[in-house]
Amino acid sequence: MDATLHLLGLTIDEQTATSAMTDAAAEAVHAQFAADNPDAGLFILATCARLEFIIEAPDRHTERLHNALAASIGVSPITLACPARTALRYELAHDDVVAHLFRVASGLESPILGDTQILTQIRSAETRARAAETLTPRLGEAIRRALATGRAARRDTTIGAGSADIGGTVARTIALRGLTFSPVVVVGGGDAAERTLAAFDHAPRSVGVLSSAQEDDHDLAARYGADVVGDDELDRWDDAVFVLTTPDVPDDLSPFLAGARLVVDLVPGGASRYADIERRDLGDWSDPRRLAAIEAVTDLCDDEVADWTAWCTRQPFEDAVGTLYQDLDRLIDDLEVGDAAIAVRSVVRRWLHPHIAALRTAVPAAAPPVPVIQESV
Repeated sequence: MDATLHLLGLTIDEQTATSAMTDAAAEAVHAQFAADNPDAGLFILATCARLEFIIEAPDRHTERLHNALAASIGVSPITLACPARTALRYELAHDDVVAHLFRVASGLESPILGDTQILTQIRSAETRARAAETLTPRLGEAIRRALATGRAARRDTTIGAGSADIGGTVARTIALRGLTFSPVVVVGGGDAAERTLAAFDHAPRSVGVLSSAQEDDHDLAARYGADVVGDDELDRWDDAVFVLTTPDVPDDLSPFLAGARLVVDLVPGGASRYADIERRDLGDWSDPRRLAAIEAVTDLCDDEVADWTAWCTRQPFEDAVGTLYQDLDRLIDDLEVGDAAIAVRSVVRRWLHPHIAALRTAVPAAAPPVPVIQESV
């Protein structure tokens, strides 16, 4: 049975989990999946808005994933979602997986239209999968094409115009409240915290990271020139804007949040009852330049999916050609090494070339249209 691409995913929002998978957990899942399924592929895309698993295997996609999650980090996708749910939010298969991936890379499926950070997140996920040896050739080709599509969308259209990421949107939201020079305290770590700190890097204001006694928090603050704020130092930040990026908000922070000038809650589902602005309020689909690019980017993704489908159609033939040439090389290697072997290889390859070229021309270069994705993102 041929291996197929299958995507299992959930959108992390107010109905589902309050955090996505950490890098360490993703690495553990990759390692366990590779050990259990040496001939299958796995790619994990974990962002602050989605958690998706793309699997290349002939069958039992969901079972393989559940087993890897349970054995490596002791959970299943169900526990990453709302406890009341009994399944992942959406599933896709075959070309629909690639169509969705291209749209994600192009910024069409992000809370912030045209999100520029998603390409970095896909590249990081690719590196992780490659290191774990779960990036099969076809899955790797899909990721490579997704990154190329995302780059082309931002190069050739205005989909990424302005502050097309969550950090820039937070900074702009705070500025619109007239708090351009107010201190900012980021509570938590992870991707949302880093993107927020990056938006305030070199800004004319004090920026701090509330320490949770974890070394990662100190490293994060150091990378962006922010102060590490201890619990006993919060009095000095009583006029700050607080940006929450973790659901684990300390109880003793509540009095400061209650009196803060502004509380921006980036945690899906909310982390504090004192929030003035929640994540769902930041869905920035208002920039007319990005809105105007949606149709062009959608067409680009459709074209790339058609090219992908044609590539897949040709792959059995290309694999057969590759095997033919490998057999030829092995045959020549059995001959006595020397000028005669080299001459035979050259003659046979020249003889084969026009026949292979004719066969390639006969293979269909186009494919039927890809069905519209139906999912609950």
